[in-house]
Amino acid sequence: MVKLTMIARATDGLPLVEGLDDVRNLQDADVYKHQAKALFKNLSSGQNDASRMSIETGPYVFHYIIEGHVCYLTMCDRSYPKKLAFQYLEDLRNEFERVNGNQIETAARPYAFIKFDTFIQKTKKLYLDTSTQRNLAKLNDELFEVHQIMTRNVQEVLGVGEKLDQVTQMSSRLTSESRIYADKARDLNRQMVKLTMIARVTDGLPLVEGLDDARNLQDADVYKHQAKALFKNLSSGQNDASRMSIETGPYVFHYIIEGHVCYLTMCDRSYPKKLAFQYLEDLRNEFERVNGNQIETAARPYAFIKFDTFIQKTKKLYLDTSTQRNLAKLNDELFEVHQIMIRNVQEVLGVGEKLDQVSEMSSHLTSESGIYADKARDLNRQALIRKWAPVAIVFGIVILLFWVKTKIW
Repeated sequence: MVKLTMIARATDGLPLVEGLDDVRNLQDADVYKHQAKALFKNLSSGQNDASRMSIETGPYVFHYIIEGHVCYLTMCDRSYPKKLAFQYLEDLRNEFERVNGNQIETAARPYAFIKFDTFIQKTKKLYLDTSTQRNLAKLNDELFEVHQIMTRNVQEVLGVGEKLDQVTQMSSRLTSESRIYADKARDLNRQMVKLTMIARVTDGLPLVEGLDDARNLQDADVYKHQAKALFKNLSSGQNDASRMSIETGPYVFHYIIEGHVCYLTMCDRSYPKKLAFQYLEDLRNEFERVNGNQIETAARPYAFIKFDTFIQKTKKLYLDTSTQRNLAKLNDELFEVHQIMIRNVQEVLGVGEKLDQVSEMSSHLTSESGIYADKARDLNRQALIRKWAPVAIVFGIVILLFWVKTKIW
C-alpha cells in the first residue's frame, strides 16, 4: 500500500503538500521524509532529468513523476504494483493542476496547498486494495505502461553530489516546516460545527444532541443553556422566522424549523453560512424519514438519541470546507441564504431582559404571592375584629348587668 505522499515544486524543491496521516505508523518515518525532501533538492539542481523514476530504499520504493515543474512522489511497499503507483500519481497530478495550476509558481511558503490533502486521502483509499475491479482494470490497461521507467537505488540518486549522511543536516529546517504544517492542520479543524441539537418546537422538548459535540468547547454549558433557552423561546411563539442565524460570542447559532421540529447547530463565525444550513437540511431529511411519525408522541427528553450516529457521520462530511463536495455546495446557486435574518442572542433571548432573569423573577413572584396571600388573610381577620368587637363588648356588658341584677333581687 501507499506509505507516503508528497508534492513539491521541481524548480526549487519547495514542499507544497504532504499527506496528513501518511507515515503515522511507519517505522523510521523521519528518515524516509528526509530522503524524499533530499530527492526534491536533488531534482531542483538538475542532477536527475528523468521525468519518471522508481527509487528503491530499504523495504520500500519511491515513485515519482515530474509534470509542469511539479514533482509528485509516493512511497510504497516493494510488493505494491508499480503500475498502480504511477496511476495514483497521475490522478493526483490531474486534480492538482486543475485546482492549483495557476498558483504553483507564486507559492512562497512550504505546504501552501495543504488543503489538497483531502483529495490525497480520498484517492489513496481507492488504491488501497489492489484486487478491486477498478484496480484490476488499471493493471490490465495496455495503454498505460511502466516497463520503461528506470529503477535506481536511493544511494545512487542521492550520492550524485551529496551523501545520505548530509540529509541529516536538513533536520532543523524540517522541524520548523513541520510546525508550519501542524499549525495549518489545526487551522483547518477550527472552522467546524461545534454543537448540534434537535428539539420539538411546540414545547421546546430536546429530542437529540450530538454526543461528542462541545467536548473541547470552552463555556460549553453556557452555549447549551442558550440553545435550550432558544427552544423555549420558539415554543412560546416569540420568533416566527423558520430560518435564522443568531450571533453569540465567537460563534453563530443557525436553525431551521420544519414540521414542528427545530434543527439547530452552532459554528465558528468563519464557517460558511451556506454549508451550515445545508448540514441542517441533511439532518432534517434523514430525521423526518426515520422518526417522522414518532415526533409528536415523544414524551421524554432525548428520545431519539440514537440519531447521533447520523449526526456524527454527516458532521465529518462538512468538517473541511475545501473538499470538492463542499465547494460544489458553496457554488450551488439554487441554495441561497442571503435573505436569512441575522440577530444577536441578547436580542432574541432578551426583548428587554434575558430568559434566565425571567425565570428568577418567576420564582421571586411565586414566593411574594405566598406572602401576599398570608397578609391578605391577616387583614381580613383584623377587619372582622374591628367591625364586631364593639358589638360583642356591649352585648357582654348587657348580659353581665342582667346577671348581677338577677342575683341581687
